Amino acid sequence: MTEADIKVIQKSYTEIKNTLPRLGKYFYNRANDIGSDLDPLFAEDRANHGAAFAAIFAKAVDSLENPEAMLPEIERMEAKLKYFNFKADALNTIGVIFIDTLSFGFGNNFTQDIIDPWVKAYKTYAAMFFTK
Repeated sequence: MTEADIKVIQKSYTEIKNTLPRLGKYFYNRANDIGSDLDPLFAEDRANHGAAFAAIFAKAVDSLENPEAMLPEIERMEAKLKYFNFKADALNTIGVIFIDTLSFGFGNNFTQDIIDPWVKAYKTYAAMFFTK
């Protein structure tokens, strides 16, 4: 991920920041809609999904220049994945749902010049899972 990618993400983030709780609900609904096996990850405390999504999303954007700052959250999420016997390939499905959620949030403004940096950011963070 380049400095230019980070700037695109930070700038585009301001366009969707106020809708993150709604996007969080969309994300979790999409996880259920696609009939994935991810349901156990999101079964608890459904009322707070939007707020939880918004918080982790904001932290990830704030940490773009220092991705290691996300390690405590990544380790917590990884522990949950492991608890439910998920492997690294679950991150592919989660990534598809994440990008779909961004597409929903940005609408027609989600062009390739915005998509690519967001995908790179997701891959950067996803690569930090299951490393031990």
